[in-house]
Amino acid sequence: MEKIIDGVEYVISTSNMGVSTASVQDLIVSERSRTKELTIPASVEGVPVVAILQDAFQDAYWLEKVNLPHTMCSIGPGAFDNCIKLKEVYIACHNMQVKIQRNAFSRCHSLERIKMDYDSVLILNGPGIFKDCDVLNSLPPIMGSIPSHTFLRCGIKYVILLGDVYLDAEVFRNCGIDTIACEKLEGIDGDLEIFKNIQIISS
Repeated sequence: MEKIIDGVEYVISTSNMGVSTASVQDLIVSERSRTKELTIPASVEGVPVVAILQDAFQDAYWLEKVNLPHTMCSIGPGAFDNCIKLKEVYIACHNMQVKIQRNAFSRCHSLERIKMDYDSVLILNGPGIFKDCDVLNSLPPIMGSIPSHTFLRCGIKYVILLGDVYLDAEVFRNCGIDTIACEKLEGIDGDLEIFKNIQIISS
C-alpha cells in the first residue's frame, strides 16, 4: 500500500512474520513539497517508518535540513545523492544502529553534519557514502570498518570507529582527515603514504 503525505510517498509492506513497516519511497515534486526543512514522521497509518529507499530524495536541490524519526534503521543507496544544499541531517534515535548504504550522501556539497542522539552509531554499507561532501565536519561514531571511497574528496577531519577495525587507505584518499580514533585497530591496508599525516588513536 502506498500513501502520500506532504509530497512524500511512503510504501507500507508486511513481512512473512506479519510485521508491518513503512518506507520512504519517493518525493512527489511540487511547489508545496519543495520545503527547505523536511521532517519524516515516526509512523504512517500507525505503522513505523523504518527506511528511506534507493534514490528517494536524489537531486532535491532545495533541501537544507532533514529530520528523521527514532524508528529509522536504514538509509538506502543514493537516498540523498546530489542534494547540493543539504546542510544537516538529524536522526532522533538513541542506543541504535542506523545502516547507510552506498552513495547515500554523495555530492552533498553543503552537508556539514549528521547528528544522532546519545549511544547511537552508524553502520556504513557500500562505497562512496560521503564522497564529495566538501564541508562535512561532524559524524556520529561508526561501527566497524569503512567501505572503500567512503570519504573520497570529503572535508571530514575526525572520525570515531567502534569495534574491530581494519583501515583501508582508499577510504581516505583525497580526504581532509587528520585524526582517526579506533576502539580496536586490527590492521592497515593499502598505500601507507596516505596515512603519513593522519594521527591514529587506538585504545
